[in-house]
Amino acid sequence: MTCAQPSFDSPANAHALRRVANKHRLRCAYYLCSRCDKYHVRSSMPNPTHQRVIELVSEGYRDREIADLTGMTKYTVQRLVNDFAREVYALNRPHLIAICISLGIINPHSFVQEIGEHGGESP
Repeated sequence: MTCAQPSFDSPANAHALRRVANKHRLRCAYYLCSRCDKYHVRSSMPNPTHQRVIELVSEGYRDREIADLTGMTKYTVQRLVNDFAREVYALNRPHLIAICISLGIINPHSFVQEIGEHGGESP
């Protein structure tokens, strides 16, 4: 089985990405995945609020919807997303989500359906 997160064959390669993440002030570590038997980098968010907002952005929610779900204002949501995007040098929201997936901040399995063996969707 393979994972949707970027994976590395050796700890040295995973450590290289970890150094890049540390430059962006993201604490992270690499681990050996039991699903694919390769190394992934997992990063931790500065706080749970950022984590929740980024997860909702990755699921396709708009700022107003995120604000309603979290009890924040639309402008607070925009500021949180823009501030974090600036921290990781993301060019736009899709790029931000790609960076977050590659650093292990969000798990793509939470919002992407798995595909069955024959190319169809899993039940």
